[in-house]
Amino acid sequence: MYVRFGGDVNGCLVLYYPGRNSLYLLNDAATAWQGPLLAGMPGTLSNSQCTVNGAGSSASGLNQTLTLNLSLSATAAFVGTKNTLMAVTDSEGSQSGWQDLGTWTPNP
Repeated sequence: MYVRFGGDVNGCLVLYYPGRNSLYLLNDAATAWQGPLLAGMPGTLSNSQCTVNGAGSSASGLNQTLTLNLSLSATAAFVGTKNTLMAVTDSEGSQSGWQDLGTWTPNP
C-alpha cells in the first residue's frame, strides 16, 4: 500500500507492507526508499518534507480490509493543504491505481 502527500519528488510518499508490518519513506529525490520501520515500534523515518513515527503508527486488518494509521509530522517547508492519495497492490499483482482520499493540512 502506498500513501502519498504531495508529489513523489519533494513529497511525503509512504509505503506499507502488511505481511512485514513495515513502513518505508521515499527520499527527497524519489530515488530510494528509507526503512524499514515497524509500525507500532520506536523509531522514525524522515525526509525534508515529513517524518513518519513508528511508535505512533499502527495497522490492523480483517479479511480484505486494512486500516493503516500513520503518525506523520511535517516540516515548516511542507505546510499547506496536500492531496492525500493511496494505491494498493495485492499479492497477485492487481493494482488499484491512485485513489484520491481527500486532503491533509499538516502543521509543523
